[in-house]
Amino acid sequence: MGMSIIKDFTLKKVKTMYHNNKELGNDFENKLEKILSNYSYWVYHTPNKNSGQPCDLILAKNNSIILLDSKHCDKDYFEFKHIQENQLLCFELNKRKGNINTGFAIYFKPKNEWFVMSYDKYTYLTRMLKKRAYPSDLEPINDYLKSVERRMNENKPSRSD
Repeated sequence: MGMSIIKDFTLKKVKTMYHNNKELGNDFENKLEKILSNYSYWVYHTPNKNSGQPCDLILAKNNSIILLDSKHCDKDYFEFKHIQENQLLCFELNKRKGNINTGFAIYFKPKNEWFVMSYDKYTYLTRMLKKRAYPSDLEPINDYLKSVERRMNENKPSRSD
C-alpha cells in the first residue's frame, strides 16, 4: 500500500509533502501503531471511512482494551475543534459500559513526542471551559500505557487456590 507523495527539491533538500491531511493522518496512525506494538499490545487499525470512524486504533493486552484516536498538530497545543462528535459518542458509550481506557493519542510536532489525552481528561478540560490542551496537561504515551496496565493489575480478581 504505497503512499502518494510529492517531492519538492529545494536547495538540494528533499521535502516531502502529503496530498491531503488524510494521508498525513494515516502516516501518523501507522507510526503510532508501531510504537504501541513495541509495548506488546495487539493493535487493530480500524478501516478509514469517508464519514470518519469512532477511533483509529483498538489495543488489547492482558484482558484490557484501549480505544485511541490518533491526532497530530504542528502547534504546541491541540485544539478540541479537531475532535469529531462520533469519537466523543464512542468514548462516552465505552465509559458507560465500564471501559475507561479511551482517548486521543496526540503527536506534538514541536516536541516530537506523543501524548495521550484520555476521554476523562478531555471532559474535565471542557468542564473547565478549555478549548485546547497543552502537552503539560497530558500524559506522555509511555506513562499512559503504564497507568492502564497498573489499573488493570489492581483490578484483577485474586485467585484462591
